[in-house]
Amino acid sequence: LNPSARTKPQPPRSASAATPEEASDAGPAGHAREGERRTMAAAAAHGSAAAHGLGAGAASLLRDDASAELEVFLAAADLPRLDVRSESDPFAILYVKGGTDTEFREVGRTNVAKDDPNPKWTTAFSFRYQFEDLQTLLVKVWDADGDRDTGIARGGHDYIGAGSTLVGELMGIDGGVPGRTSVQLRDDAGRPRGIVKLFAEEKVHSSEHLVFQFSGKKLANKDGFFGRSDPYFVINRAREDGSWVGVHKSEVVINDLNPSWQRQTVSMQKLCAGDRNRPLRIEIWDYDKTGGHDYMGSCEFNAATILSAARQGGANNTFPIIEEEKKRKKGKRYKGSGALTIVAAELISIPSFMDYLVGGMELSMMVAIDFTASNGEVNQPRSLHYLGGAGQPNQYEKAIKAVGDILEPYDADRQFPVFGFGGRAGPGQPVSHAFRLVPSADVSEVQGVDGILGVYRNALQQVGLGGPTVFASVINEATAQAAGFQTMEQERLQYLVLLIITDGVINDMQNTIDSIVEASALPLSIIIVGVGTADFAQMEELDGDDQALRSRSGREAARDIVQFVPFRDFTGLFQKAGLAREVLAELPGQVEQYYRAKGVAPRPPLYTMGSSFEGGGASVSAGPAPSAPPPAPVTTPRATVAAPAIGPSAPGFSS
Repeated sequence: LNPSARTKPQPPRSASAATPEEASDAGPAGHAREGERRTMAAAAAHGSAAAHGLGAGAASLLRDDASAELEVFLAAADLPRLDVRSESDPFAILYVKGGTDTEFREVGRTNVAKDDPNPKWTTAFSFRYQFEDLQTLLVKVWDADGDRDTGIARGGHDYIGAGSTLVGELMGIDGGVPGRTSVQLRDDAGRPRGIVKLFAEEKVHSSEHLVFQFSGKKLANKDGFFGRSDPYFVINRAREDGSWVGVHKSEVVINDLNPSWQRQTVSMQKLCAGDRNRPLRIEIWDYDKTGGHDYMGSCEFNAATILSAARQGGANNTFPIIEEEKKRKKGKRYKGSGALTIVAAELISIPSFMDYLVGGMELSMMVAIDFTASNGEVNQPRSLHYLGGAGQPNQYEKAIKAVGDILEPYDADRQFPVFGFGGRAGPGQPVSHAFRLVPSADVSEVQGVDGILGVYRNALQQVGLGGPTVFASVINEATAQAAGFQTMEQERLQYLVLLIITDGVINDMQNTIDSIVEASALPLSIIIVGVGTADFAQMEELDGDDQALRSRSGREAARDIVQFVPFRDFTGLFQKAGLAREVLAELPGQVEQYYRAKGVAPRPPLYTMGSSFEGGGASVSAGPAPSAPPPAPVTTPRATVAAPAIGPSAPGFSS
């Protein structure tokens, strides 16, 4: 197939044939699709479509597996009594704001809890959680006086207080349990006014995937006397408004009226929103490399039918393909346009990123900062390390803040190792390509994003800039830590993200590739943010989206673990949110790929809606360890020497 071939919009009679916007946005339910187009999976869908030679049109297929619809409930405790003769009648309003939003939008309002200082509201809220977006939840609580929905505007309700939290705090570890958190309510004067509790579960989530195979028989020939059709099929699922939306497209079988398509794997969430009885429409199309694909007919059934037909076999697994227009014209003389056979089908369970997250997986972060001389002297305004910009953060600080704010809530202790490379740890010392930045000589990690920024600013006053730009050493440090995580997978799941911030061309390209290939079989992802205006062509090569990396020995990377983003591509009001979204877009898929390849299942959810929030007798457990030990590491981390430390209590900053 021609990988550059583009797919034209299909005939207007078919919902799946509409443009991506038409297929996704028809009717009120289309507004929910706006969030889906912003998810991590959008780029993956486009890449997969190109790989199949079906053009950009295939990117319109739904990709629901990398973000989640959350169902949130609220409760409160110790609310103040604002009514003279009785307890308050509280209700809450939930708001959400994304990283690129300027204002909070209301998600909904709870029911009013009559005379209750410790309400457990029964209203369920739904919104789309996106891992890579810095989403914030705001809860405002009122004491109802009259009509709930009009009382605020007329000043009839008494304001109790408000509290906010990041969605990452709610879904992350943060020393507690994923899917629940509590927030202090405060009034406008900052006084404590009780506690609000948030509980979250993924809505209509299923790790089930349908694995199936279709074949066709005596399909219609759309290529005339000198050829035969090149059939592929599209699965559409019914929407609540009765329209259809395309959710899966097969490969093309060339020049064959009796095709046998490859086995397909589709998540049940994507295929039918977890509902086995939701109607599915399978359309057959004749592929044309010019884009003018011809409709060959369709049949309708559901996922339950696919499973039962595959079990029964015989005549029960074959369905006639109907071209509606031909049937209308020919009437009783129409005998059909071939048949579709369900050759095989079964349900399997494939865990998602969300499954690992709610099972207690921790995301740890390591930061490596470029101290090569090409950044410019730190006291010069044109330096990328310049700190004298009237309180304005430099590009290194912005990158640390953007990525760190997303990852920090997912690390239980929020302790992060920070390294510098390409600098001199002290006067007269040689250039080091992996030296620790620490707040004191007896501390090896820093606390939170603020701690990272603190040791970075301190190091700028003490580290001598040098060169060249070498990545392999800091990648090896991360590899050693990730190897340690791998050996502990029976007890806990930890995944490391190495953030490298650099300004220039890599001077050890092949060594870097060798280190990445070695690390690709470990629980590790590498995010590279390029600052400044240098030529970053080599970085694009490391980001193995187009071609797998190979070491000098010929070994191929087990998976793509590198994401590169040039900082200069993000400017303006939403720079931070846009940068965070881009650099973290591939991380959920990389996590899934690693654990699936190793056969490591997610732990049972740490929390369910029926367990006690206060923990009164209910224990919190990550669940039992797998019955079989995890596979042995594919690679053996090379021996490393402890990196020199940079900090105020490291006399002479000796290596």
